[in-house]
Amino acid sequence: MSLTQDQVELIQRSFCQIAPDTSRVADLFYDTLFELEPNTRPLFKNSMNIQGQKLMQMLYSTVAGLSDQQALVPAIQEMGRRHIGYGVKPEHFPPMTSALIFSLQQHLSSDFSPEVRDAWTEFLQWVSDVMQEAMLAGR
Repeated sequence: MSLTQDQVELIQRSFCQIAPDTSRVADLFYDTLFELEPNTRPLFKNSMNIQGQKLMQMLYSTVAGLSDQQALVPAIQEMGRRHIGYGVKPEHFPPMTSALIFSLQQHLSSDFSPEVRDAWTEFLQWVSDVMQEAMLAGR
């Protein structure tokens, strides 16, 4: 995967827009995920506040590092290997992507243009692919 510079900038700019309200975005993400895929709820052992903070920290570091996508690969692979122990399965990735896209769309409203949506969708698909490859290799 190789996001264009324009896509990187769209992702980074839109993430900056949600930064002041990440807890609300995280809450909406998890509510939506559990609605789309109720069997994912038991995978989360921490408080949802802590889980939301972890999600947003992971997104922040990944989005911040998008200028050098290849340098992100080892960290994303490690994240995939960690998720094996959490019980995450390949079928959990599509609803996760849908829930995050929905949460971003709700928060960004009219700023969530088709170009922003496409950039986030491609980015999240890449992260999912790298994580799943590492999960398969790590089993």
